[in-house]
Parts: sequence; C-alpha cells; structure tokens
Amino acid sequence: MLASALLPTVAAQATTYYVDPSGSDSNSGTEKTPFATVKKCLGLLLGGGDTCLIKNGTYMQTGALRIAFGGTATAPVQLKAYPGHAPVIQFPVNTNDLLTQYELTVREGGGYGVPMGYVVIEGLTFRYGYNGIHAYACNHCTFRRNYFDDQFGSGILIVSSIDTTIDSNVIRDAGSFRPNGSGRAHGIYVAGSRLIITNNIIYNSATFGIQLNGIMAFDPKKFPTQEYSDTKDAIIANNVLAYSIKGSGLVIWGSRVTNARILNNIFYENWSTGPSSYPNGINWVACCSEGVQVNNNIFYATGSGATMMSYGSAVEGVHYTQSGNSINASAPDFVNAPATLPASPNFKLNERSPAIDKGLPLTATRVDFDGTTRPQGRAYDIGAYEYRAGNDTQSPAAPMLQIH
Repeated sequence: MLASALLPTVAAQATTYYVDPSGSDSNSGTEKTPFATVKKCLGLLLGGGDTCLIKNGTYMQTGALRIAFGGTATAPVQLKAYPGHAPVIQFPVNTNDLLTQYELTVREGGGYGVPMGYVVIEGLTFRYGYNGIHAYACNHCTFRRNYFDDQFGSGILIVSSIDTTIDSNVIRDAGSFRPNGSGRAHGIYVAGSRLIITNNIIYNSATFGIQLNGIMAFDPKKFPTQEYSDTKDAIIANNVLAYSIKGSGLVIWGSRVTNARILNNIFYENWSTGPSSYPNGINWVACCSEGVQVNNNIFYATGSGATMMSYGSAVEGVHYTQSGNSINASAPDFVNAPATLPASPNFKLNERSPAIDKGLPLTATRVDFDGTTRPQGRAYDIGAYEYRAGNDTQSPAAPMLQIH
C-alpha cells in the first residue's frame, strides 16, 4: 500500500476519434478505421482532451445526442468538423413539443444543477429536430462557426451558464415548423453570467433573434450558484439580427438581466408581421433590467412591419443608456438583403454602407465572421462583417477597449 501511494499520478490519455459515413461503429474510431455515427463517438468523450472529428456527410440521427463530460481549460472536450469539412447532423423533421429528444444536449450526468465546463462544438450543421444545442450549467463552453437550419425550437438554448462564448454561427428559420410561428422559437436563448455573443447571423426566426432570460430565481436544486441563474455582464456585439417574424431582434426578459452591453449590432426588418409601433430592435418584457448599455448599433426597418428601436416599460437613463445608435436613418446597405427576405441573403457590407467605421473597438470581436481582423479602416464596422477595400486603409484611431 505504501509503495502504491508513492507512485506518481498519471493523467488519463486524451483521445481523438473520427467519424465518417463509410466507417463502422464496430471500428476503433481512428482516422483509418472511423466510426459511422456521431452518437457512438459522443459516448466515448469521457473527459479532458477527448475530441470527436466529423468528416463530410449527412448523419441521420433518430434519437438523442448528448455530451455528458466536460474538460479543462487546457484540455477541453471537443466535437468538431474535420478540418476543411462541413458535416450535417440531421434529425427528423419535428412538428410538436413531444419530440424534445431530437437535439444535442450538453449536460453532466449528475443532474441539471451539476456544472460541467470546457466543451467546444464547432463547424457543424444542425438540421431540423427540436433545438440544435441545449446546454445546462455549462461553464467556459464555446459554440462557434456552426450552422443551424430549421429547428422546431431554438438554434442554441442555454438554460444556465457562465463564461460561455457563442461566436460566428448562422441560425436561420428557428421555429419554422412551429404552428403559427410562435413561442420558444428563438435564434439564441440564454441565461447566465458573462456570456459573449458575437459575430452571429440570425435571421427569419419565428419569434426573437436573441432572448436574454432574467426571470429565473436562484434555486440550489437547479443551479450550481446564482451566477448561473442571473444573466449578468453579457456582451452582445457585432451580430446581424434580421427578418424575425413575430418578435424583435433582441428581447430582454425580466429584472435579472443586468449590465448587458449591446454594441455594434445591426437590427434589420424584425417583427415583420407587427405594426410600426412594435420593436424592430429591443423588446423589454417583465420589465425591468438595470445597467444595460446600448451603443453604436444600427436599427433599420422600412416600415412594412415594426420600426421602433425599443419597446416596453424600460426607461432610458434608469434601466438603460444609449448612444451612437442609428435609428431608421439609413439602410445598412447589405450586399443582398432587401426589405423582404430573399432566398439567399448576404449580410456583407457594400462600400458605402453607413456601418463602416462606426463601431466601438472590442477585444471580443477582433476577428469578424469571415476571420478578417478588425479594424480594416479607421474603426470597427458594425455588424458581423468587416468591410475590406483599397479605399478604407487608414490606421485605427483608438486602442482596444477592454470589457473585462
């Protein structure tokens, strides 16, 4: 026993597994002998450093998918596309609330209030199903460069989280199969502290583009700490929120959303089915939150639907401050995004866009949706893309703004 106690502790070896449609789940999961299903691979992600790389193909998933173990800061658990590949995880088309298992769940096995962290999901397409990604008590998780297509509910639904990043995702048609296009069908739904939501393109959601949930009181049976239940210090920056059907680009729900920073976003033609008095931009429900900053955003709608920047009982100077915003002054001048949603929208900026050089510098958005370094001109651009052209080459005028 003494000899055993003196032996050095040896960390478990992290493993990288591979998935390919031509593989077999009876294989060992190496690159030469890959698995055939994503579910088989996920069942082997047991801790820090374990990685699952998915190669091209459409993976038909008829049951639940789950990541049940987290990693560490230096060795995260990862579910990613194989470099240069664009795999699709496709669930059955979901048309009712009974099929909630059709999603990828990130949840520790010990219960909904048990924290797990350092999970990376990157480069995947999630099609149909209920929600794309559904996370509980997730800390230091990263969801980046994924594509969410036609979920019944939300693209990304995070019940509770801290220090999580949602960056450079495309979320289209959230809630497209929901009757009347209403209820719990948002591009992104989040709660928790220090969330970073940047460079995302969210359009044609049945209801809201992004919802910040601030109505959940702390319950130790459901949340590891109060940081997970209260939505504090969120950064929502350089996103495009467009063409929502029955909701605004952003909804701030409840009194527990505090110190959110809403910067450099483009809110465009949201709540298209509503009257002009409804919000294209921010809707305050179960008011009111405090310390919210709304700076250097473009709010624009032609008037066929909602046109207001803000709506609800929130009072400027009391519950929020705002400055540097453009409110229905001029269209953002996208490459292809007219007043009515086209078949293939393109939210890049044209050379005369009023979004160019009008943003605030942020460490969280040094790189845009396409991987271009910001700024390319005198200042950051507003929206998910940084415009690049030979006539926009002046040096930056200000240093980076440190948010944290």
